[in-house]
Amino acid sequence: MSWYQLMADPKSYQDADPNTLVVRLPLKLRSKQKVLLTLAQRLHFPRYFGKNWDALEELMRDLNWLEAKRIVLVHEGLPLGAGDGRLIYLQILQSVQEFWSEAEEPKEWVFIFPKSAGGAIEAAMESL
Repeated sequence: MSWYQLMADPKSYQDADPNTLVVRLPLKLRSKQKVLLTLAQRLHFPRYFGKNWDALEELMRDLNWLEAKRIVLVHEGLPLGAGDGRLIYLQILQSVQEFWSEAEEPKEWVFIFPKSAGGAIEAAMESL
């Protein structure tokens, strides 16, 4: 099973479960800073968030301030341009899902991308 899901129209994703936090990431997140700040705001990160990749992964593995048992990141597009930033971001998402799937009190992460991003995600992950 893949660590992400593809949808023809991610904007149409709906989830009525009160234990689910749906975080929508807009199409034009092209810079690392915009990705980090958007996630920090929408996942309600603490003020001490270091605004770097390591801090992002650390806080996504913590989340003790969120009561939601399920977090869905709905990407309208594939963030960042092709390159290292995109690969690092995707690796973090995959790592976070693996971490939580093995946790004693797991939170379920769902990462949704547009179907059109499937090839780019595969290509980036194959470059490892």
